[in-house]
Amino acid sequence: EQVEKWIATHPDTITLTAPVAIVPGGEAIKKGWSMISDITQKMLAGGLCRHSYAMMIGGGAVLDAVGFAAAIFHRGIRQIRVPTTLLSMDDAGVGVKNGINYNGTKNLFGCFYPPEAVIIDYQFLRTLEKRDIFAGVAEALKVALIKDKTLYGFIKDNAEAIKNIDWTVLEHLATESSRLHLAHISSGDPFEKGSSRPLDFGHWSAHKLEAMTNNEVRHGEAVAIGMGVDIYCAALMDLIPMTMAKDILTTMQSCGLNLWHDALGRVDRNGKLEILDGLKEFQEHLGGRLTLAMPTGVGAFKDIHTLPEPIIEKALKLLQGTEHDPRVAHAI
Repeated sequence: EQVEKWIATHPDTITLTAPVAIVPGGEAIKKGWSMISDITQKMLAGGLCRHSYAMMIGGGAVLDAVGFAAAIFHRGIRQIRVPTTLLSMDDAGVGVKNGINYNGTKNLFGCFYPPEAVIIDYQFLRTLEKRDIFAGVAEALKVALIKDKTLYGFIKDNAEAIKNIDWTVLEHLATESSRLHLAHISSGDPFEKGSSRPLDFGHWSAHKLEAMTNNEVRHGEAVAIGMGVDIYCAALMDLIPMTMAKDILTTMQSCGLNLWHDALGRVDRNGKLEILDGLKEFQEHLGGRLTLAMPTGVGAFKDIHTLPEPIIEKALKLLQGTEHDPRVAHAI
């Protein structure tokens, strides 16, 4: 009603050619083709063409799915994105990837289609549950750990304020994170022709964990846990000191992030950890060669092409607390 009222009072700026459509939020909108068919039917009924704009207001999943529908409708109509969650403000909103999940595989179908504009209104943050705030913090931490030592320092210094939902701090976090994401997309490999994907740090296990829990674990929550796994893996592979790993994980917990879910310990009928399948699925997604971004320090990373299962298994035990490393004890 607010959108329709605003449009009605600004006829020289914008014309509404189809009724405002309400769609499901969260991963429900990305489950297969049914919502894509429904959205494109609404676009067709509204007479949208390649001179039109599709304005999408919602979280990352809504931007992914509606963006995909807009990108394939008449070979692509222009997108204006209005992200409404911290996660979509600091990551998905400025991204170029659109897609849906299919048959248990995350983002199996999709395309690359940059938005025409992204409008970030921080008033939306006030509408979120705490867990959605922390999900966005996880993605900001991800890009800081891989790309920006200064932003990581800001997060570490303001961990308590983040945990207590300080709006000024969170707005700064979203601004800087979206800037870093946009800079990477603008100067790197936006259409992922290569295999290096530093912004997918922690995502190989995160995507699998989402599927294993039927999306009970939300994307940002899964990324926080996935980063925890990879940070310990990096330490066990001597890419970073174990003391640094512990310091980073303590910072993450101080921000209010949870770093464990019992699904990580689930095994198949052969006694193999199910989460390990996420590594194979991630590898297949990039043409068969495993390429993972791993931290070599705060704000620095390198690509690795092997991640032995024993390293992952030990990292999981460290993360759960069922096994301890003497270097961690020394750090404490």
